[in-house]
Amino acid sequence: MISTSRDQLWIDLHCHLFNARDIPVVGFVSATRDRRQAVAADWATRGAPSMETDLRLIERLLDLERIDPEKIRIPRGSLVGGYRRMRYAATRSRITSLRVLDGICSDHPDACPGTEVRTLVEPDDQLAPVDLYVPLCVDLGPKVDDDHRRHSPLDQLTTMSALSAATMFAGVIPDVHGITLPMVGYHPSRQEGEARNDLARVTQAVCDGRAIGVKLYPAMGFTPTGNGGAVQASLDCLYEWAAEKRVPIVAHASRANAVDGHERSSHPEGWRPVLERHGDLRLCLAHSGGLDAPTWVYAAARLATDFPFVYCDVSNHDLVARGPELVTMLLTLAANEPTRAVGWKSVFGSDYWFLLERPGFRDFLTEYAEIHRTVFPEFYPRFSGGNARCFLGFDDATNPNNIRVRHRIATWCDEYPDLELKPVVSKLIAGISSAG
Repeated sequence: MISTSRDQLWIDLHCHLFNARDIPVVGFVSATRDRRQAVAADWATRGAPSMETDLRLIERLLDLERIDPEKIRIPRGSLVGGYRRMRYAATRSRITSLRVLDGICSDHPDACPGTEVRTLVEPDDQLAPVDLYVPLCVDLGPKVDDDHRRHSPLDQLTTMSALSAATMFAGVIPDVHGITLPMVGYHPSRQEGEARNDLARVTQAVCDGRAIGVKLYPAMGFTPTGNGGAVQASLDCLYEWAAEKRVPIVAHASRANAVDGHERSSHPEGWRPVLERHGDLRLCLAHSGGLDAPTWVYAAARLATDFPFVYCDVSNHDLVARGPELVTMLLTLAANEPTRAVGWKSVFGSDYWFLLERPGFRDFLTEYAEIHRTVFPEFYPRFSGGNARCFLGFDDATNPNNIRVRHRIATWCDEYPDLELKPVVSKLIAGISSAG
């Protein structure tokens, strides 16, 4: 059975929560997929709640003295609505035999000693919930800025920070156990002084504790290094600052969703020169290279083996089509000296809401948990939350990132003195007492 112990941490290090007006839908879908899909998606989001609506809703939810949250209507397409639905997408499952493991233990008996293949998943109300969601705000850059009337990346962070405050306190958002702490998106083509999202504003958001890290998306038109000009200068400043301040970076590292000409810009190996210059940089390679590109997965695992603060998240992997292939790949990488860290440097991430495009998305956490529990049982607690907690610096009360977040939470507690912090906050972040 998958552990339901409340001592077992679950952190979703890679998810997305967007107000439906936050992102340049036409530009993104046109650049990475199909213009007709873009028009349809844009049409579907035009009537969604605005950022202002979300902020007003969150303000009402936090006013527990006057308003019962259970009686507040939460609009479909709102940020709060997406947060409440996310737990179902990532954690709800049915009682079933795990199809991903069918036949695997017979093919790899050494990896599955004594394992009952027909393992049953526990019912919804018994499955251990996610304790921390890390929504990654995105800056897709000027190449896909289709409509400047849409909200900027910093507007995304404003609403996400307000949502974080609401998730910290018991009873504010009904029926949700976990909390959220976002990362801010950045695109290095943003020039100094650009109000939408320049580097100074991004770093300030982290220093203020509104963001716990930075999300980079190289597939949107740049590479980790070697760009030249102002783009590379901005990246160099970012890396130096992040290494010094111990700010974690999550970087898109698969071939998916690339603009023309940048299909290889997110290759994991592109980070090696950066890491050789900044060995203390905390980097998570999103998607672990992508299951559709085994050489990319190998490169990601090799970087995680070579550098102490490099991790790989498993977000949006197609377990239905590639589950058995994944297990074989994991066993091969773990047995190979240059890539052996794949077992203990993997991190859970769902990639909600992009995960919703996958068949069987409701079983994603459950099946990936069972894969890691079966193949790497000694590293299972690291996969579920231990690695992410270390990556974020939350396991060390002296870590600057931990200190920044604690200050931010203290500010929220001062602002809402009548509200009670959720117990999970002290469980996640060293230095916060159980009394808040």
